[in-house]
Amino acid sequence: MEPQRKALEKGPETGRKAKKNVPRRLIKLFAVLTGSLLLLIALLLGAVALILTPSRLTPLVNEYSSRYLDAQVRFDTVTLSVFENFPNVSVKLSGGEIISHAFAGLPDSLRTRIPAAADTLREV
Repeated sequence: MEPQRKALEKGPETGRKAKKNVPRRLIKLFAVLTGSLLLLIALLLGAVALILTPSRLTPLVNEYSSRYLDAQVRFDTVTLSVFENFPNVSVKLSGGEIISHAFAGLPDSLRTRIPAAADTLREV
């Protein structure tokens, strides 16, 4: 009978150990979930940086900026930097030119009075 008594005496102690393990398990679970989320975010940012190369991004920026502005917008290169200024994402525009279409509706008599480069808003 002695082994049974020892088993019964150990029962409540093992219950206490199980209760102590619950916070540790929750902390481990939280750490694993947080680490997985951070890894997923890093992989997504890396994929965006690899997919949006300057050769793909430059035509997109030229097309959409010309579409949404009342101007002809042209950039030589557009570079996206995800990790250089982390956690901020930076976009570098090189060799740009913005020509407004605001004078397109003016009659020729008024256009002759305006300087030739008056419609160019910015040229770099």
